[in-house]
Amino acid sequence: MCGIFAYLNYCAPRDRRYVLEVLLNGLRRLEYRGYDSSGIALDADLPPPGSAAAYAGAPPLVFREEGKIDNLVRSVYSEVDEKGVNLDATFSVHAGIAHTRWATHGVPAPKNSHPQSSGAGDEFLVVHNGIITNYEILKETLVRHGFTFESDTDTEVIPKLAKSVFDQARDGEGDMTFSQVVMEVMRQLEGAYALIFKSPHYPNELITCKQGSTLILGVNEVSDQNSVKSFQNVKSLTTNGNPMEFFSSDLCAIVEHTKNYLAIEDNEIIHIKDGSVSILKFDKEKEKPASVQRALSVLEMEVEQIKKGSYDHFMQKEIHEQPHSLTTTMRGRLKDSGVVLG
Repeated sequence: MCGIFAYLNYCAPRDRRYVLEVLLNGLRRLEYRGYDSSGIALDADLPPPGSAAAYAGAPPLVFREEGKIDNLVRSVYSEVDEKGVNLDATFSVHAGIAHTRWATHGVPAPKNSHPQSSGAGDEFLVVHNGIITNYEILKETLVRHGFTFESDTDTEVIPKLAKSVFDQARDGEGDMTFSQVVMEVMRQLEGAYALIFKSPHYPNELITCKQGSTLILGVNEVSDQNSVKSFQNVKSLTTNGNPMEFFSSDLCAIVEHTKNYLAIEDNEIIHIKDGSVSILKFDKEKEKPASVQRALSVLEMEVEQIKKGSYDHFMQKEIHEQPHSLTTTMRGRLKDSGVVLG
């Protein structure tokens, strides 16, 4: 079991230090889900005007470390000092992603930590909770097309698939939206997953999707009268039009930021762009997704209540959650035609 987290501020200026601490604190809340390694990705400073940038934004800043979250914290601040990264730089829009890992494929090591990358330049980054059961077949196909792999994870095929889809569209002189890229990736994936994508080709955007694994969207600055209304453009719900949005594997990581949340359903794609939230329902059998109307819920519990629920101890909670954990583990592996091993 892994934990994924993301934070995006829109027209709500925040310095890089603040964003970094939000991401690291989100991981601390999720550390119970896995702590053999962790990682984050932040926006870099944009290239100077007129520079020959290879794509829309600068390559993101990616940090990965083996061990507990405290190891990542020390590593990040040490590397920031070495590279001279300006933590006081302010961003009116920023999209950051984070991950804490419990190894399923590949030993605990920085190379197997998330975010996993599409390759040089980190054109596509992904954090993942779940298991991709057909990753070996996908990896063989990508290797035949010239991709090289650095990690031992099943996750690495996902950002490389995204780059493959993006490159094919670009070579054909066609433009694809971020959501279109992700949908083409989803068509090829089998297993249980919750994914968050980030790419400098699509600056200031985040994409999430899920199949089987839990994923939550949180939106702050929602006025009381709008908090339970259906929405497609979240800016219309906010008190000032400057929303901050969060994604997390667990409510405990977002409740300190907002009580307004949406439990993302299977095969839903959540696309954040220009502060707006688009919700799409994906179907492998259909070329285009359906636009979905959803309603935000309002959480009434505090962090400790969410963590333990109605149980007195975490051990008691874990015992009672075993049937659900077993079901999640087997999802994507038990099929009418047989059992998927490996």
